[in-house]
Amino acid sequence: MVPDDELFAQWVNLYGSRIQAYIQSRVYDLATAEDLAQETFFRAWSARKTYQEQGSPKKYLFCIAERLIIDYRRKKRPTFFENDEVQSACEPVDKEGSAEEKLVLTENIQKLRSAMETLTEVQQKTLMLRFYGQLSFAEISEIIDMPLGTVLSHCHRALEKLRGILGDIY
Repeated sequence: MVPDDELFAQWVNLYGSRIQAYIQSRVYDLATAEDLAQETFFRAWSARKTYQEQGSPKKYLFCIAERLIIDYRRKKRPTFFENDEVQSACEPVDKEGSAEEKLVLTENIQKLRSAMETLTEVQQKTLMLRFYGQLSFAEISEIIDMPLGTVLSHCHRALEKLRGILGDIY
């Protein structure tokens, strides 16, 4: 089945924000994440004539996004936030809440980022696809080309490691 304009627009509406959030969680830069998310949909649109429904369009789009992330990382090693100004520009704006709550949230986000950096690449990828992408473990196993049991194991080990590091937050 070739996706038409209406179906493609539905894909963008349903999965656009999830794909961008997933990409941003992997490249640490809002502008790059926006560019790669747009490129994801551009590539999907460009390939619409050869697209054949073989499962979830969500999985198809996340596969494209994952390949773009890999290409991006090959060309440019990931850069982490160099200063607090850059980091705060990438954080969601909270209109409500006290200054103390915002400070605690910012500190917790920084702790989570530091803890995530201790995970292996595949553990990070698994968690991000699961929680940002809201993909099933079966979909994740297809995207990263690993057996389902291995994906489950990576996720379990990653969560256990994060619980150990972030015990006071969690």
